[in-house]
Amino acid sequence: MTSRRLVDDSAHVVIQEGTSLSSCLLWDSQKAFFDQEGINAWHHKVPYYITCNPYIADCYANIILQYLRERDAPVAYIIELGAGSGLFSFYTLKRLKELQLIRGSCGPTFIYVMTDYSSANIEYWRNHPAFQEFIEAGVLDFAVFDVETAGDIRLLRSGLLLQPPACGGAGKTPLVVLANYIFDSVSHDAFRIRDGQLQEGLVRVTTPPDNVRDGRPSALDKVNLTFSYRDITSDYYQEPEYNALLDAYVAQYPDTHLLLPIGGLRSLTRLRRLSGDDMLVLCTDSGYAKYFRQYCADEPVVMLHVSFSMVVNFDALGRYFHYIGGDSFFQTTQQSIMSAGFVSGRHFDQLPETRLALHANFDHTGPGDLFSFVQHICASRANCSLETLVALLNATHWDPRVFTDCLDQLLVMLRRGPGWAIQDIIDNVPKIIGNFYRMPGVADVFFKIGLFLQAAGRPLEAIECYELSMLHFGRSDVTFYNIGQCQQTLGRLEQAKDSFRAAVAVNPDYIMARGWLARLEAGATPASASGSR
Repeated sequence: MTSRRLVDDSAHVVIQEGTSLSSCLLWDSQKAFFDQEGINAWHHKVPYYITCNPYIADCYANIILQYLRERDAPVAYIIELGAGSGLFSFYTLKRLKELQLIRGSCGPTFIYVMTDYSSANIEYWRNHPAFQEFIEAGVLDFAVFDVETAGDIRLLRSGLLLQPPACGGAGKTPLVVLANYIFDSVSHDAFRIRDGQLQEGLVRVTTPPDNVRDGRPSALDKVNLTFSYRDITSDYYQEPEYNALLDAYVAQYPDTHLLLPIGGLRSLTRLRRLSGDDMLVLCTDSGYAKYFRQYCADEPVVMLHVSFSMVVNFDALGRYFHYIGGDSFFQTTQQSIMSAGFVSGRHFDQLPETRLALHANFDHTGPGDLFSFVQHICASRANCSLETLVALLNATHWDPRVFTDCLDQLLVMLRRGPGWAIQDIIDNVPKIIGNFYRMPGVADVFFKIGLFLQAAGRPLEAIECYELSMLHFGRSDVTFYNIGQCQQTLGRLEQAKDSFRAAVAVNPDYIMARGWLARLEAGATPASASGSR
């Protein structure tokens, strides 16, 4: 927690006052936002890349497969909470398949279940081309699941109902729960401890009058939220395990602020019962497990944007799992995001290979570490060598977004970079293409790859990428023009004419395409020019 957001709300109206943070109407407003936006919420609105890239998927896939191997169960269910755009699901399923092939595994040992409370998002995934092979292979299913309230899980394709053994469930069924950027966006409670006295944080929500519709804020980024406090006892919750957390904090920190991710805790409690107390949780989110005093020195901050979120108290999640007889694993360093693993029903000492996988994938260059590297190198790419950019692409598993961000410098370095580095990129183009996932606002990586291949003197491969660009993103005058240039390089002059005609048909004012077409129709055989961007 850092210093609170201070806003002059003298011209605001009060829309809620004197309620606990977890009962605040903003949580329902947030759900309404995601319901209304659907899959478009991830189009330049809600940040997602940090937990939706090939690298983090590789980390998770390695841990998951090691855990499943140690558990040696006939089948396990991998439940992804709030799968959102589906991008992380795609990368993780893809990497699980690749690792199984590398290890020589025969047959699936898991069912991956993508969940969300929005039926519209689920329909988007079910019809997405990227998921069809996994659906057909029987390793992917879907479920409507509200992290805040849902208990049992009904799989939409198979119709199977996952429920606790005591309620008719088929004995212990190991669950692997994936929770990325979800606990920061579900309900929290705020507390303050002063001289050993526990106090409940009560919220006051204000906003400009023109931002109120039906008693709720229309835009969450125009809301101001402040706290007042009242003394309470530590039997605050009906659930004794959550009260035990409060008691522990009061005993250890007599003067502090405290956030409890109550929505996430209750969800994990329900899922633990569903699994028969046999569950692994992998989580990456904005949060902290170390430096508690520094994070909790001030009132909690509500991070307001088009949606809103809070920094997750991973320390509380770890204490919960230890209280119920489980275990926790946290990355060593504090990054902008936190990765952690939790297990119920056993300790990680009983899962040595899983613990080793957690160390290798969450601690030594974990998702947060790599994201810091990506941010720095992409921001300073103008000063990077081609070898450095190739190393970054390889480290990120040939991430289309990283390739797109670095393309300008890659094109500059083509003229002076070593030939082997250029060839490394060309050889790994199929991996970049294989990592493409269509969603609103996604960059046309096929066109970008075509530009690179054209500049690298690979016109035939460039044409194939330009054709993929038009297949996925529609006809474009510039794409037709670039294909025409590649065809000139290959000596296919009649095909080049057709491409330039197509460019002019799309854009009659495209002077360069008209010029090249006129030259070719006049019988000239000019040298090809560089591609348009």
